[in-house]
Amino acid sequence: MNVRNAWGIALAMALLSGCASSPSTQVDRAALLQERVNERWELLLAKEYFDAWEYLSPGAKSVVDATSYARRLSLTQVVWKNARFIDSKCESEDVCSVRISITVEVKTGMPMAGNVETSQVASEDWVWADRNWYYVPKP
Repeated sequence: MNVRNAWGIALAMALLSGCASSPSTQVDRAALLQERVNERWELLLAKEYFDAWEYLSPGAKSVVDATSYARRLSLTQVVWKNARFIDSKCESEDVCSVRISITVEVKTGMPMAGNVETSQVASEDWVWADRNWYYVPKP
């Protein structure tokens, strides 16, 4: 085998190995998913809804603009108090479901009852697009 053929084979192997998902790539994606989920919830807790809109999937952003999204979230009767990533389960490399523990305060509208604080586990869908994770709102 001459040097030219050896370089060609080495190049082809390098290119092909880049196509397969290595375990470290999967770990990086999982870590990035958790990071993106936490970042989005930090924005929601801070009521920075315009910035949180950036975490929506490209498809969701094509349906709702940032102003409408922010307005809808600002009018809710629920106040998010805390959110904590629990885990994720991926049905493929590009689609994952995430569980989050969320503490909310619900405005009852009844002065004698006050507001009610409760915690629940919520599920969110996230997709991998354009080399990043994006939240897919439920219809």
